[in-house]
Amino acid sequence: MKLCRFFTQRREDKKYNSLFAYCSFFIITLNLFCLINQKQTQTTIEPKYSGSQVAFDFPLNAEWINTNKPLSIKNLKGKIILLYFWKPSCINCIHTLVDLKKLEKQWKEELVLIGINSPKFLAEKNNDNLIHSILQNELEHAIIHDPNFLIWGQYQINAWPSFVLIDPKGLVFGIQSGEDIYEGFNQIISGMVEEYKKLNLISSSPISSLKPIVKSKSKQLLSFPGKLTLNDIGSELFVSDSKHHRILRIDIKTKKIIDIIGNEKSGLIDGNFKEAKFNNPQGLTIKNEFIYVADSENHCIREINLKTKKVKTLAGTGLQARSFNVPGKGKEVSFNSPWDLIEQKNKLYITMKGSHQIWTLDLQTYESEVYAGSGSENLFDGKLQESSFAQPSGITKSQGKFFITDSEISAIRSIDFKYSELVSTIIGKGLFEFGDVDDSYPIARLQYPTGIYYNNGNLYVADTYNNKIKLVNPYEKTSTTLAGNGKIGSQNGSFVDASFFEPSGVSGLKNKIYIADTNNHLIRVLDLDTKTVSNFDFQ
Repeated sequence: MKLCRFFTQRREDKKYNSLFAYCSFFIITLNLFCLINQKQTQTTIEPKYSGSQVAFDFPLNAEWINTNKPLSIKNLKGKIILLYFWKPSCINCIHTLVDLKKLEKQWKEELVLIGINSPKFLAEKNNDNLIHSILQNELEHAIIHDPNFLIWGQYQINAWPSFVLIDPKGLVFGIQSGEDIYEGFNQIISGMVEEYKKLNLISSSPISSLKPIVKSKSKQLLSFPGKLTLNDIGSELFVSDSKHHRILRIDIKTKKIIDIIGNEKSGLIDGNFKEAKFNNPQGLTIKNEFIYVADSENHCIREINLKTKKVKTLAGTGLQARSFNVPGKGKEVSFNSPWDLIEQKNKLYITMKGSHQIWTLDLQTYESEVYAGSGSENLFDGKLQESSFAQPSGITKSQGKFFITDSEISAIRSIDFKYSELVSTIIGKGLFEFGDVDDSYPIARLQYPTGIYYNNGNLYVADTYNNKIKLVNPYEKTSTTLAGNGKIGSQNGSFVDASFFEPSGVSGLKNKIYIADTNNHLIRVLDLDTKTVSNFDFQ
């Protein structure tokens, strides 16, 4: 105040008048600066898309994949960060990867995706298993292996998949769980980009440390084969070469490829064998000259005509179902990750992994509807529509019964379709009851089984995360190890010494059992007479 009064007094001499002029100019300039700064401050006090809590930085000893050095929230200032908590066995997590890749592509300069592997199963805590899952799902952004749930606990996550969105200042904007995330996140990220670009607080510089792991450069005949089946006389083997997005037809005797169905590029296109496109095909079943395919990531059922050498779509829109229990016809019905199928009296019975149900598709009318399962992810026996499954992945049949690998609950289930129409449990106890225990129900344990094949009173089960083939007696409710020492590997030899790496498909005839040894990119053969395992090498 004194200073202001001093400069408002009238001064007569030239010395003070000159000083007054200079200081008056300074005060006016300072006031103008303050007004401009105040106006800017008022417009930038609180952006609409601003977080409120400082994000937790990553543990110093965290194990990173797809980057040659650890990332940190501090060093990522200026980037929008989207953390997603997932596990490879979670079909809901796999669904969201489609949306995440779209966001990653759309906002490639502003957005940083970081996956947090929060494993449930013992196998998912293994680094080798995780790396193969990253390759299988073609993830090229940074992944943190968090087997002890440290980051999960920091953000108080309680479900797979979950997401944490962090603004360019390193503040948590929000936390969300569930599927169908694209529209919501895209709108928020768009708003953030617009606001923070105006404030010059967003960076478009690439993350220099990213270094995605890559598949082997050597040409493999198979890439993560999922399922397989034999024709009725056992002369031909059909294999879902899942990540090559094609089906192989192989002569058992000559070990020569007869037909390649699909052109190795993912898509949904009908037509001749060279034109047709699949997207991660899984289960196969045969009736006469027709092969029916569970085209999992197209959410469709496809038909291969071996006589005309044509492929056509029988049912499915090509998009994942967003509503439960909605029946439909042909290409108008929406499916949710069909994974395996079996034919019975001109109907296909389909394990719908994404909706935790069994559906039917009438091969004459193309009408499709729920057959069993309420849609809740759990283990509950009883009437068809009241029962619960959890990511059913494989199906086979005997006289009067379907047998199902119910993967997420590490269970083998049965459906009596001839008499009682009831769902019952052969092996398994619940969502968090798993292991590797050879015994009878309720003590026996499996770990995320996916493939199953019935033959001569026994079930041959691909006990995927235990890297074993189990022999399950469905009537005595017993489970024993048939082949595999439990270690990751591709060793041949005796049943006891042999090793597998996440086998997921099983089929056979008489004394031979064929295995899709998924992470080894191999077909293996179990000889029940000699009790040995060998590779089925074909060309």
